Amino acid sequence: MNQLEFTDLLRLKHVVWNSKFSYGALICKKTIYIVNKSFTLLGTIQEKFHVTSAAWNIDDVLVYTTQNHLKYSFLNGDYGILQCLEFPIYLIQVCFYLFEM
Repeated sequence: MNQLEFTDLLRLKHVVWNSKFSYGALICKKTIYIVNKSFTLLGTIQEKFHVTSAAWNIDDVLVYTTQNHLKYSFLNGDYGILQCLEFPIYLIQVCFYLFEM
C-alpha cells in the first residue's frame, strides 16, 4: 500500500506495537494508522470520537476504545464494535480465556 508521510504523523499521540514488534498502531486523536515494522501503511481507521486506548491480542487483532465503544480491527483495516460503553475505559492488555465446565 502506501508509505506514511511525515504530515500524517504530526498529531501522533502514541504507538502500540504487537508482541513481536511486527505490527504497530499509530494512534492519533481520531485516527489509527496500522503499519508493519517498515512503516508501510496496512490500513487506516477514521473515528468520529476520540480514540482513548489500544492493545494487540495474541492473534494480531487490535482492540481499541473510543469514548463510547470497545472496538476491534484486523490488519487490513476492517473493524467493528464489540460493545457500547457507559463510561470510558483504558486498555492495558488484551487476553481471551476459554473456560471449560
